[in-house]
Amino acid sequence: MDFSTSNAHCKVYSDGFIDEVEESDEGRGQGNSSFTDRNHGTKMEEDRRRIEIHEDEFRHPLVREICRLIECRSAWNHKHEGKMRHLLKALKPRLVCAVLLSQSDERVALDFFYWSDRQWRYRHYPIVYCVMLDVLSKTKLCQGARRVLRLMERRGIQRRPQDFCCVMVSYSRAGKLRNAMQVLTMMQKAGIEPNLLVCNTAIHVLVMANMLEKALRFQERMQILGIMPNVVTYNCLIKGYCDLHRVEDAMELISEMPSKGCSPDKVSYYTVMGFLCKNRRIREVRDVLDENGGY
Repeated sequence: MDFSTSNAHCKVYSDGFIDEVEESDEGRGQGNSSFTDRNHGTKMEEDRRRIEIHEDEFRHPLVREICRLIECRSAWNHKHEGKMRHLLKALKPRLVCAVLLSQSDERVALDFFYWSDRQWRYRHYPIVYCVMLDVLSKTKLCQGARRVLRLMERRGIQRRPQDFCCVMVSYSRAGKLRNAMQVLTMMQKAGIEPNLLVCNTAIHVLVMANMLEKALRFQERMQILGIMPNVVTYNCLIKGYCDLHRVEDAMELISEMPSKGCSPDKVSYYTVMGFLCKNRRIREVRDVLDENGGY
């Protein structure tokens, strides 16, 4: 069997910022546009309620049996498919999530998600959509992520800002900056207001595409709307400065953070020190350590 068959807040979308991004050369910075948070503390999970699946749910007999059937799906017959349908209907939502998270190949997880959704008298619970989007946010399967988001709309499932962020991140991983930023327009049409998570995701996408100036302007606009940046926001911008070899600007931003009501953390300093070490500016690394109490 083949599985794969508010008016003020609207300004963040409509004040010309998105149009400005789209008019840019989409190929600019493509080599660095993939979304990453390696050692930079720019994870977009600060206000996301993570869905934790416990170990005993991964070891559940029904989960293990479905995973076994998925592994041998190339040799399926009608009996195998019937058994899979029967097991699927016996699964609780968190066990379905465990099946998705157990797949080493995200494409297989997505195919299982689609196949399940087509089965008679079965519908995914909202938690399953959220887990599927979270899985896809770690991949370049952006079209699949967008399709899952649209499927939520058709099913009448409430979509949260973090669900749109998952799609934005997946587009960014695929190097599709324009599409990533257009997710903001999708949110507007859905009547969902941006929050800090959404803004931080957008800023990170722009930074990873070497569009620091646009990221800085986005940060200014989010503050006008009353969405105040946090340490994750500033760490994104610090990394952006370092990527452009503007380490002095990065250090200046760090020094300004306390006056903006947000103290730098270890990641703020490690990002700068990492850049200095990479460029063999060891003496300056020592200066940073001395100035900041041994960070």
